[in-house]
Amino acid sequence: MATFIVETFKINGIVAKHFGKVDPNINAEAVLQIGLNQYIEESAKYLNKSPEDCNIIFAALSEALEDIGTVEYLMSLCHYKSAFCPIESIAMDEDGCYDHRGEAVDIIYRIYPTEWMVEDKDPKFGVSLWDYFEPLVYSRKLALINPVSAFVMQNKALMALITELGFDFFSQNNLAGFEHFLPTFMEQDKINPPLVSKPTWGREGREVKVIKSNQEIACNPDPEYAYFAKVYQKYADLPIIKVEGEEYRLQLSCFLINGVAEGVAARIGKDVINNNSKFLPIGF
Repeated sequence: MATFIVETFKINGIVAKHFGKVDPNINAEAVLQIGLNQYIEESAKYLNKSPEDCNIIFAALSEALEDIGTVEYLMSLCHYKSAFCPIESIAMDEDGCYDHRGEAVDIIYRIYPTEWMVEDKDPKFGVSLWDYFEPLVYSRKLALINPVSAFVMQNKALMALITELGFDFFSQNNLAGFEHFLPTFMEQDKINPPLVSKPTWGREGREVKVIKSNQEIACNPDPEYAYFAKVYQKYADLPIIKVEGEEYRLQLSCFLINGVAEGVAARIGKDVINNNSKFLPIGF
């Protein structure tokens, strides 16, 4: 369920219609399309170009079929000429970034973790690709969606910082809902079980551990994420739902697109919602 975008913004409505239900996301795809094109237009502006004059590529790993499906769906919502490019086909030098056709790239939408990009090296020469990539972005020769600044928001240590700042953070940023924010810490001894341990950089529930009454349940161990620093977060029970005679945990989520809350969706799984959890279409 790469990014959970296609399921939320497209498939949920198709299934709801099939069963004669109303899609709660009936306006969500239009909001997503507006938001995506606003990002493209802002990226072009950053480059001092018009979006019509930009070479826009949507990139994902060539063997990641779910990721490719997601970027192809998003590409269908793009108002401007664009193309799919396997991310491993992107080339760089001091002057620019180039797609699989050898053409200079202006804007990249990619489904590929930024921390992987930072660590990637040329397999032939061992040169860090980020050493080329980063200066291109900061010299306004290339624009990324999501931007590099989104890297900060991805780190779960930010939640520990917000916990430390407390209510003041919410009030100063005109935010509501502090009472629903799960306390998060960088040190395990600052929080009592039940709690959840998560890698600061992580995804798909990998290397997440649930600790109840000092008994550790390693729900989804993964050596790729084991070496990252951890955060320790208050545990909250997810609702239990029975589907086809089997019990699952229900996780509801919602997207925030340029400040607009749209795109509600449901997943069901076991103790940890991970990449093998199931998409549950919803309607009313």
